[in-house]
Amino acid sequence: MSTESTEPSRTSTLQAAALDAMSKGAERIRQVLPQLLAQADTLPGLIDVRLETNHPSWNAPYVRLQPATVTDAEVWAAHFGVVLTTEDGRTSWTDEFERHVSADFERDGVHIRIGACQFYTASQWAELHATTGQPLPAEAEAPAVSTLAQAHAGGDR
Repeated sequence: MSTESTEPSRTSTLQAAALDAMSKGAERIRQVLPQLLAQADTLPGLIDVRLETNHPSWNAPYVRLQPATVTDAEVWAAHFGVVLTTEDGRTSWTDEFERHVSADFERDGVHIRIGACQFYTASQWAELHATTGQPLPAEAEAPAVSTLAQAHAGGDR
Protein backbone atom coordinates (compact mmCIF):
# COMPACT_ATOMS: atom_id res chain seq x y z
CA MET A 1 0.00 0.00 0.00
CA SER A 2 1.42 3.37 -1.02
CA THR A 3 1.47 6.37 1.30
CA GLU A 4 1.81 8.83 -1.58
CA SER A 5 -1.00 11.26 -2.20
CA THR A 6 -2.73 11.21 -5.58
CA GLU A 7 -2.68 15.04 -5.57
CA PRO A 8 0.27 16.69 -7.27
CA SER A 9 3.22 17.44 -5.05
CA ARG A 10 4.37 21.02 -4.40
CA THR A 11 7.27 20.50 -6.83
CA SER A 12 4.91 19.35 -9.58
CA THR A 13 2.64 22.34 -8.95
CA LEU A 14 5.58 24.75 -9.12
CA GLN A 15 6.86 23.08 -12.27
CA ALA A 16 3.46 23.34 -13.95
CA ALA A 17 3.14 27.02 -12.97
CA ALA A 18 6.65 27.80 -14.24
CA LEU A 19 6.02 26.06 -17.56
CA ASP A 20 2.68 27.86 -17.92
CA ALA A 21 4.33 31.25 -17.22
CA MET A 22 7.08 30.44 -19.73
CA SER A 23 4.56 29.50 -22.40
CA LYS A 24 2.47 32.63 -21.82
CA GLY A 25 5.58 34.83 -21.76
CA ALA A 26 6.88 33.32 -24.99
CA GLU A 27 3.51 33.91 -26.64
CA ARG A 28 3.49 37.59 -25.55
CA ILE A 29 7.03 38.05 -26.91
CA ARG A 30 6.05 36.25 -30.13
CA GLN A 31 3.20 38.78 -30.61
CA VAL A 32 5.06 41.96 -29.60
CA LEU A 33 8.67 41.59 -30.80
CA PRO A 34 8.03 41.32 -34.57
CA GLN A 35 5.77 44.40 -34.48
CA LEU A 36 8.26 46.35 -32.39
CA LEU A 37 11.18 45.54 -34.69
CA ALA A 38 9.11 46.24 -37.81
CA GLN A 39 8.54 49.77 -36.47
CA ALA A 40 12.31 50.13 -36.05
CA ASP A 41 13.45 48.81 -39.43
CA THR A 42 15.20 52.09 -40.35
CA LEU A 43 17.14 52.31 -37.07
CA PRO A 44 20.76 51.24 -36.59
CA GLY A 45 21.19 47.47 -36.38
CA LEU A 46 21.25 45.49 -33.15
CA ILE A 47 24.13 43.31 -32.01
CA ASP A 48 21.98 41.30 -29.59
CA VAL A 49 18.37 40.54 -28.68
CA ARG A 50 17.85 38.69 -25.39
CA LEU A 51 14.60 37.20 -24.23
CA GLU A 52 13.28 36.05 -20.88
CA THR A 53 9.79 34.68 -20.64
CA ASN A 54 9.26 35.81 -17.04
CA HIS A 55 11.85 38.26 -15.74
CA PRO A 56 11.81 38.29 -11.90
CA SER A 57 12.25 42.08 -11.60
CA TRP A 58 9.12 42.85 -13.60
CA ASN A 59 7.18 39.59 -13.32
CA ALA A 60 6.65 39.91 -17.05
CA PRO A 61 8.18 38.78 -20.32
CA TYR A 62 11.36 40.73 -21.03
CA VAL A 63 13.21 41.71 -24.20
CA ARG A 64 16.63 43.39 -24.18
CA LEU A 65 17.63 45.16 -27.37
CA GLN A 66 21.33 45.97 -27.66
CA PRO A 67 22.44 48.47 -30.30
CA ALA A 68 26.17 48.48 -31.12
CA THR A 69 27.01 51.89 -29.64
CA VAL A 70 25.78 54.47 -27.18
CA THR A 71 24.92 56.75 -30.12
CA ASP A 72 22.84 53.97 -31.69
CA ALA A 73 21.05 53.44 -28.36
CA GLU A 74 20.22 57.17 -28.31
CA VAL A 75 18.59 56.79 -31.75
CA TRP A 76 16.55 53.80 -30.54
CA ALA A 77 15.48 55.61 -27.36
CA ALA A 78 14.44 58.70 -29.31
CA HIS A 79 12.45 56.55 -31.73
CA PHE A 80 10.43 55.02 -28.90
CA GLY A 81 10.20 58.28 -26.92
CA VAL A 82 12.00 57.00 -23.83
CA VAL A 83 14.69 58.44 -21.58
CA LEU A 84 18.16 56.89 -21.47
CA THR A 85 19.86 56.65 -18.11
CA THR A 86 23.63 56.98 -18.35
CA GLU A 87 26.17 55.50 -15.96
CA ASP A 88 29.77 56.58 -16.42
CA GLY A 89 32.77 55.12 -14.68
CA ARG A 90 36.15 53.51 -14.80
CA THR A 91 36.38 49.88 -15.77
CA SER A 92 37.45 47.62 -12.96
CA TRP A 93 39.95 45.64 -15.05
CA THR A 94 41.80 48.23 -17.19
CA ASP A 95 42.62 51.93 -17.33
CA GLU A 96 39.68 52.45 -19.67
CA PHE A 97 36.42 54.21 -18.99
CA GLU A 98 32.95 52.96 -19.74
CA ARG A 99 29.53 54.37 -20.43
CA HIS A 100 26.41 52.25 -19.95
CA VAL A 101 23.07 53.53 -21.19
CA SER A 102 19.64 51.98 -20.84
CA ALA A 103 15.97 52.81 -21.10
CA ASP A 104 12.97 50.74 -20.11
CA PHE A 105 9.42 50.76 -21.37
CA GLU A 106 6.47 48.41 -21.64
CA ARG A 107 4.74 47.35 -24.82
CA ASP A 108 1.56 45.23 -24.62
CA GLY A 109 2.61 43.36 -21.48
CA VAL A 110 6.26 42.92 -22.48
CA HIS A 111 9.03 44.80 -20.66
CA ILE A 112 11.51 46.24 -23.18
CA ARG A 113 15.02 47.46 -22.33
CA ILE A 114 17.26 49.27 -24.78
CA GLY A 115 20.85 49.08 -23.55
CA ALA A 116 24.39 49.60 -24.77
CA CYS A 117 27.89 49.91 -23.37
CA GLN A 118 30.88 51.66 -24.83
CA PHE A 119 34.52 51.71 -23.70
CA TYR A 120 36.94 54.63 -24.02
CA THR A 121 40.64 55.23 -23.52
CA ALA A 122 41.59 58.05 -21.15
CA SER A 123 42.18 60.46 -24.03
CA GLN A 124 38.89 59.52 -25.75
CA TRP A 125 37.10 59.95 -22.42
CA ALA A 126 38.56 63.42 -21.86
CA GLU A 127 37.65 64.40 -25.44
CA LEU A 128 34.10 63.09 -25.02
CA HIS A 129 33.56 65.14 -21.91
CA ALA A 130 35.19 68.23 -23.43
CA THR A 131 32.84 68.13 -26.43
CA THR A 132 29.71 67.53 -24.34
CA GLY A 133 30.59 70.07 -21.66
CA GLN A 134 29.98 67.46 -18.98
CA PRO A 135 32.47 67.25 -16.13
CA LEU A 136 34.52 64.09 -15.89
CA PRO A 137 33.01 61.78 -13.26
CA ALA A 138 34.97 61.17 -10.10
CA GLU A 139 37.13 58.07 -10.26
CA ALA A 140 35.39 56.64 -7.20
CA GLU A 141 34.03 53.11 -7.00
CA ALA A 142 30.45 54.14 -7.76
CA PRO A 143 29.80 55.51 -11.24
CA ALA A 144 28.31 58.94 -11.72
CA VAL A 145 24.72 58.77 -12.90
CA SER A 146 23.09 61.31 -15.16
CA THR A 147 20.04 61.29 -17.37
CA LEU A 148 19.90 62.03 -21.08
CA ALA A 149 16.40 63.03 -22.14
CA GLN A 150 15.82 62.02 -25.72
CA ALA A 151 12.64 63.81 -26.78
CA HIS A 152 10.87 62.39 -29.76
CA ALA A 153 8.30 64.54 -31.51
CA GLY A 154 6.17 61.54 -32.48
CA GLY A 155 6.05 60.03 -28.99
CA ASP A 156 5.87 56.28 -28.47
CA ARG A 157 5.45 54.59 -31.83
